[in-house]
Amino acid sequence: MKRVIIALVLCLAGLVPARAQFTDLNSVGHWMTYYYVDKDVSQVGAYVHWLAASDFSKSPNSVMPMTSFLAAVFVDNPTRVRGWVADVAPNSAAKNVIERALWLSGHADLIKDVFHDAPDYVAQQPASFATLPLTTPGSWDVMWSAFFATGNTAYPARLVDFLDAHVSFSANEKVDAVFHRTVAWSLMANAGQHELILRMLRQEAQKRSGPVQQTLKAMVARIDGQHLVMPNCDDGFCATLNLISEENLKELDKPFDQVPILTELHQVKPGDHVAVNISFAGIALADDLSTDVVYDIQTFKPDGTLYEAEHKDLVALKRKVPQRFVVFDNRPEILLIRFEPQDPRGTYRIEVVVKDKIGGKSLKLAKAITLKD
Repeated sequence: MKRVIIALVLCLAGLVPARAQFTDLNSVGHWMTYYYVDKDVSQVGAYVHWLAASDFSKSPNSVMPMTSFLAAVFVDNPTRVRGWVADVAPNSAAKNVIERALWLSGHADLIKDVFHDAPDYVAQQPASFATLPLTTPGSWDVMWSAFFATGNTAYPARLVDFLDAHVSFSANEKVDAVFHRTVAWSLMANAGQHELILRMLRQEAQKRSGPVQQTLKAMVARIDGQHLVMPNCDDGFCATLNLISEENLKELDKPFDQVPILTELHQVKPGDHVAVNISFAGIALADDLSTDVVYDIQTFKPDGTLYEAEHKDLVALKRKVPQRFVVFDNRPEILLIRFEPQDPRGTYRIEVVVKDKIGGKSLKLAKAITLKD
C-alpha cells in the first residue's frame, strides 16, 4: 500500500471561492457576501472592471448594495482606490455606481480626475453609513453591504432597534408591519450565514429587554436548532468518513451552488487509488473566525495488524470561515491510498480521529474496504 498526501484547492464547501469568477450577479453577490472574511483586495480591481461593464438597468435593486459595498471597500483601502479605477471605462449604467462610491468614500476628486465628470451631488457632504437614517429597504441594504465589506457588525446592529413594533418607519401601520417583518427576516437569514451576525444577536439579546429581547432569543434558539446532523457527533461537532475514487475528487470542485455527489468505494483492486474524504460541520471558530481542524489516520491489514506508520495531525481546515454549521472537508491535505499487487487480499480497516482543536472536541471514525483481484 502506498499513501500520498495531496492538496486540493480549498473552497470552503462553496462558501468562499479561492479565486472569484465574476460572471453574473449571482457569482458577484456571493463574493461580496463573504468578502469580509479574508478581505482579499487582489480581486477588487476585477470587481470594479465587472461593475464598469454591467448594465444596471436590468437589475436596479442591485445598485444600492453594489455602491455601498464598493464605497466601504474604498474607505478601508484609501491608497489603492486610484489604481482600481484609473483604467476603467464604465458604461453609462455603471458610471453612476462607481462615481457615487467614490463620493461616499471621500474620493470625489477622482471623479473629475479619472472620469472627467462633475455630478451635482459632489458639492454635498456624503452621509456616514453609521448615521444614515434607516427609513427604507434601500437603507437596510446599505447596512448589510457595509458589513459584507468590513465585517463590522455595528452596521446591521442598528437594525435591531426596528424589531420593536412601536418603532415607526412611516405613517402607515400596515407598511410598518411589513417593514418590521422584513427587518426580522434579514437579521435571521444573515445570522444563519454569518457567525459574526449570530454573535451580535446573542450580545444584543443580553443587552435588550422586553419584546425585542424575546424576539432575539427566539431567533438565536431557532438557528441553534438548525444544526446539521451526521452519524457521528459530539455536542454539535459532526463528521463522516468516505472512501472514494481519485476521479470522484473532481466533485469537490463544483461551484458553490452545486452539491458534490460522492460515491463510496467498498471494493478495490491492486493499483486502484482510494481518496480518504472527511466531511465535518459544527466546528468552533476563534474570535477572528479562524479554524483549526486536523486528523490522524491509520490503516489495519486484514489480519488486524497495523499497516505502516500512523499519519498524525494532517490539516483538515485551517483558515477563516464565515460560519460553523455548513459541511467542510479535508481538501487541504487529502490522503490518497494506492493498493499494491503484493498487498494481502481481504478487508482493510481505516480509522480516523478528527480533532477540532479550537473547540477541544474529537470524533473517531472508521470504514472498511476490501481488496480483491
